[in-house]
Amino acid sequence: MSSLTPVAAIGALVALGLAGWQAASTPPNIPRDVPIPTDPAWAVSLPGVAALPARLNSEAPRPPLILPNDTTRLGLACGIEMRAEAVPPAMVALEIVDPCDPQQEIAISHAGIRVTAQSDGMGAVAVSLPVFANPADILVETTGGFSQQISVDVPDLVDYHRVAVAWRGGANLNLVAEEPGQRMPTDLQNPGRPANAQLGIGGFLTALGTPGSDARAQIYTFPRDPVVPNQRIRLHVEITAQPCHATTAAQTVELLDTGGTRATDFDITPAGCLGDSRDLVLQNLLQDLRIATR
Repeated sequence: MSSLTPVAAIGALVALGLAGWQAASTPPNIPRDVPIPTDPAWAVSLPGVAALPARLNSEAPRPPLILPNDTTRLGLACGIEMRAEAVPPAMVALEIVDPCDPQQEIAISHAGIRVTAQSDGMGAVAVSLPVFANPADILVETTGGFSQQISVDVPDLVDYHRVAVAWRGGANLNLVAEEPGQRMPTDLQNPGRPANAQLGIGGFLTALGTPGSDARAQIYTFPRDPVVPNQRIRLHVEITAQPCHATTAAQTVELLDTGGTRATDFDITPAGCLGDSRDLVLQNLLQDLRIATR
């Protein structure tokens, strides 16, 4: 028997290995028209593994995301949340959120004064409300039918004088307070700061209601025990805009020394149209504040 040289032996082994690899890698002759079983009995059940569909179609449309009826697109829960707390000087910080009904009109009523405000795109509105009673009863109503009254203790109300003018309609009213020693009156253009009232050095004006809304108000606050006593603060109301021949229903509300309030209703019916260039001063609607040492 003839013997192989080392090189020939190595070549024979390589040829034999390639032949075996080709035989093993050749796919079986499976007919292409054999259907894929979809019977659940063929499914393989593994612990913790969800069953897979029998056939995947990458072009199939995705099902729409269906949210519950009580959530927003951002997943926020529907329903009104309201928070109220007393803050100085004798005010109530009111926050109302209704994420499923944004930009709705919200009415706030207290001591006969009613104002309306519009919530933002997230359904939220925040109001700093100067109050006229302790405890302060506040009614909140929405166009969606929600109505709730809350009561907040405001113990520092005894430290302040307070007067308001409220109105309904398209007119623009401006409550003006002329404080002694001040170069400019306290009004919508120069409202002052609540901190000044806390320090006893001046008053401030709060405007309530979204501009252009149906019901608005302005409230003036002044400390009862100021740094400079024996002052007289002159108060009057101006009309800076009024629809032609339209009647505006208005009222003033004053906080009395006894702790009660006095309200005066009046109507404004001008003969013509008022613009920003002409103001109408309403005299004798409010008594001047006379501040003396307590």
